[in-house]
Amino acid sequence: MLAAENLCTNKKFDITNTGVYEVLVTGSYYLSPLSNATIKIYAGGVEKKSVYVANILTNQGNPFSINWIGSVTGGTVIKVTLQSSHDVTFDTGCIFTVKKLE
Repeated sequence: MLAAENLCTNKKFDITNTGVYEVLVTGSYYLSPLSNATIKIYAGGVEKKSVYVANILTNQGNPFSINWIGSVTGGTVIKVTLQSSHDVTFDTGCIFTVKKLE
């Protein structure tokens, strides 16, 4: 099973079958200058991986990539968040891919 969505419109996947999954999120984000944010992957409401990102100079698109591989039970939701105390958004074209490995 492989599913990919534009992250700007779909930030979660509902997993129906138990197994080992690979989650990959790539793209860019817009963040206020001189601020920071955290991109996180959750499975079943539990944080599985996080990446701290910063924007030093400009309010332009900043590339990123985050991945996680792990066991997921059917009925679980996998989601990605972008959190900051400043204005921050995913750029159009960010891709959120979930692939069942086993």
